[in-house]
Amino acid sequence: MGGHTDTVVDGTTGVLIPPKQPQVLARNIRELIANPMLRQGYGIAGADRARARYSWQRISSETLAAYERVRRPRAKRQMEAASTSACGL
Repeated sequence: MGGHTDTVVDGTTGVLIPPKQPQVLARNIRELIANPMLRQGYGIAGADRARARYSWQRISSETLAAYERVRRPRAKRQMEAASTSACGL
C-alpha cells in the first residue's frame, strides 16, 4: 500500500481496498460507476487534501525541518568537540 494510506482517506477521498480481494474491488467499482455524486465528492475532497498536504511550500518546510532535526545533534557534537579541544582536554 505504501503512500496510498496517507493520500486516500477511506470513505472521504476514495476507497481503500484490501489486497487480494477482487470481489470488494469489483463492488466498489460498480458503486462508483453508478454514483456520479460519490465520484465527484471523492474528487473534490481528494483535490482539497492534495492542495493542503502536498503544496510545495509545505513539502519544502517539512523537508527543511527534517534536515534540521538530523543536522542539529551533529552540529551540537561538533561544538562540544571544538570546545573541549580549545580547553586543552
